[in-house]
Amino acid sequence: MYIEMTLSRMVLREGDDTGFLFLREVRGTREFCIGVGVLEMVALRRLLDREPTNSGPLPHQLLCDLVHQLGSGLRDVILDCDEAGGFGARLRLVRDGTLLDVAARPSDALGVALSCRPALRIFVNERVLNQLEIET
Repeated sequence: MYIEMTLSRMVLREGDDTGFLFLREVRGTREFCIGVGVLEMVALRRLLDREPTNSGPLPHQLLCDLVHQLGSGLRDVILDCDEAGGFGARLRLVRDGTLLDVAARPSDALGVALSCRPALRIFVNERVLNQLEIET
């Protein structure tokens, strides 16, 4: 079963090389976090704050635009267990009525989800959520 989640907060501690994206259930109280690199965190923060960029779209925005220009649509993001039993993600696209899955790092998939306008829905496999849940 997949649970819809939304970004609840971003945390970047000064002097730390890892930031954290916290996701919370849309229809519940469970929450978990995903570690991301500092540069990725800064780019996402700029995007969410709608800061203008002088050099064109950021990489996640570029991917959204590229998929659209190629005649496909990004549908949603799935965070799930990967084949090795770890944690992975899939971007789900629709092209000519066919649903396609593209493997991605969780942080990249979330970056794409947050970059698209409107933002993509984010779903997490309940098994993953149960393993990574933060007590709130």
